[in-house]
Amino acid sequence: MTLQLNVPLYTGGLISSRTREAVQLQEQSREQLEQTRRATERQSRDAFRSVTASISTVTALKQAVASNQIALEAAEAGNEVGTRTLVDVLDAQFILYRAKRDYARARYDYLLSTLRLKRAAGTLAPKDLEQVNSYLTASGS
Repeated sequence: MTLQLNVPLYTGGLISSRTREAVQLQEQSREQLEQTRRATERQSRDAFRSVTASISTVTALKQAVASNQIALEAAEAGNEVGTRTLVDVLDAQFILYRAKRDYARARYDYLLSTLRLKRAAGTLAPKDLEQVNSYLTASGS
């Protein structure tokens, strides 16, 4: 009975090469994971700041619309009694409509910011889009 042992002493570095490759692939995956984590964190932070800023903007522009409405009424009343001209009334109307436009745009930006925040947080659902759609449909009528 003979026993034969066949052990390759050198395989051209195949095993050590594959080991180094696996280690490098693992490191590459870790780096990609870290980049993704940082990007997600940055997007979430930016979206939150955008929502916060949008809330302040909407609040301020809502007050501007109310203020400009009062200014228009005062200009119309002044025109009736002769202390204001029609140009004053038209200017007040222009300013009011511009404020209303800016207010509508700010509300729209707020909705988009909210959706971006939910997307960044991973909580965006179809019902969120349906709610926004119904809000836009109701406010557009």
